[in-house]
Amino acid sequence: MKKFNNYLFVLGLIGFIGLFLSCNKPFEGVTAIVSNSYIKQRISVQVTDANPKATNPYPENPSITLSGDAVKKGLIYTGDGEPLTETPGNAKLVSNAITLAIKPNTTISDATPLKFKIEASAAGFITNSQDVIVRSSDSLQYVQVKLLKPTALPTGVTNVAAQDISVVNGTSSSPFVVKVTSAEPIPGGGTVTQTQVQATFPAATIFKDKLGAAINKSNLAINISNFNSSSQDAVESIGAGINNVITSTDPDPQSLLLAGAMKITATLGGTDVKSFSNPVPFEAFVDAQVFNPDTQANVKEGDTVPVWSKDEGSDLWVAEPSLTIVKDPNTGRLKANVPVTHLSWWCFGWRRPFCTPLLIIYNSSDFRNKVITAEANASEGNQFLLGKTQSMGKSGLILMNLPRVNYTIKVWENRGTSSQRLISTVNLKSCSATLTINDNPPANTNPSLYFDLQTSCKDGVFRYTGPIDYKLSSDSKWQAFTPSAGGTLTTTLLEWNKTYDFRIIYKGTEFRRSRQVLQSEFRQSGANWNFWGKDAAVKQTFFNAPTNCQ
Repeated sequence: MKKFNNYLFVLGLIGFIGLFLSCNKPFEGVTAIVSNSYIKQRISVQVTDANPKATNPYPENPSITLSGDAVKKGLIYTGDGEPLTETPGNAKLVSNAITLAIKPNTTISDATPLKFKIEASAAGFITNSQDVIVRSSDSLQYVQVKLLKPTALPTGVTNVAAQDISVVNGTSSSPFVVKVTSAEPIPGGGTVTQTQVQATFPAATIFKDKLGAAINKSNLAINISNFNSSSQDAVESIGAGINNVITSTDPDPQSLLLAGAMKITATLGGTDVKSFSNPVPFEAFVDAQVFNPDTQANVKEGDTVPVWSKDEGSDLWVAEPSLTIVKDPNTGRLKANVPVTHLSWWCFGWRRPFCTPLLIIYNSSDFRNKVITAEANASEGNQFLLGKTQSMGKSGLILMNLPRVNYTIKVWENRGTSSQRLISTVNLKSCSATLTINDNPPANTNPSLYFDLQTSCKDGVFRYTGPIDYKLSSDSKWQAFTPSAGGTLTTTLLEWNKTYDFRIIYKGTEFRRSRQVLQSEFRQSGANWNFWGKDAAVKQTFFNAPTNCQ
């Protein structure tokens, strides 16, 4: 498939054709403005550590693979116009990031949006994937594919790695118990250690490989991770996610309203364990604030919860026998007793069909481009449902595929950064059609700075449209900056005298610059400060950008 045409030329010379025919250097004396603004839908992708407190937020040398109908149809490109396929390695990350684009002039219906999947992996991390849905109203989305490092987990994910359990020639010589615990806060301060998952392996358990053959080795290592349904970091780290899923009982995409989830792996003498000779009882404790949509109340003793399992790399959640919630006789806490037959992802939750997408209408008294995030939680319980982040100007639309349950919508600006601001919190009934958010931001304490990203290159001038990342030079994680539109932007994210790093990913290259924001290099014009530079006679460009217009 050919690369789509990515040049927009503005020629400031009459009689260009005659010049072209008569000169060896047809662009000499001509201003050629090259822009990538012809792209209407972009997706800015980062692969990150799921733990927001990680010292290094970026897994080393990650790789991604794209899949889905939109990829098969040749509609997904890089942000600079290279076609992408489902071949592993075809989409190349640059410093853990890539900008994707929808092929220009593609007709997208809000009723039948484009869909594709991004699967990411890295050594020492658990593979994860993220569904991407693109509608006609989506101009620039921000997507993070979060990978779990079993030795350094985020809040909401607890883990145990049990080593050197007594196993002789592939068979346990005596019963043993593996527990996953966490320190939970208690009223009045302090914490208490609570068991989240407990697995009891009977004596004479035989450990089998993927072909069902006994593994006649010793040195058993078991890894169990538990995922809290109320934690966004935890839910977004579940392999293949819980939204837009396909189950073995229904071919239509649905959502799983989560009660809990586990990831179970094991090796015996270095060989992966896939199954056991007999089911192993796992006790999975369930938060009492989990909402049960079947009873329209929080979960309680006697409730039935569907159970699902999914193999690594599979898109299908397979129905397992449903379970009844019971009370633990020692603690009084609720739990589900799960007979685990094979090692994979396991989750407990209710299938919920999607509503017609919720349309969030955003209006702001502030004209500048902003990064806006909408997050949805089940309002009667505590389950996290979905988050969506995209660029927004004075007005815009956010569409969210949500399950049939009442939900609470929170709308943020600059979510996850030091300058995040909660704009609105609204409770909505199931399948509400629209939500209007009128945003009147407080008076800016930071200056309103105007930048021109025009960059001269050998062929003329390049004007960039798309996402920009930034961070304080002392920080390690990139955040979404105010995006550029047609080579210009106005932002209030920067403070005087602080030093920031900025980057653009373009044509497989990271263009990066570190700059201190000095008031002496700006000229005030009304409410804005326009960047000029140190030389009062020559206006300068603040950012690096591609130096080759081709």
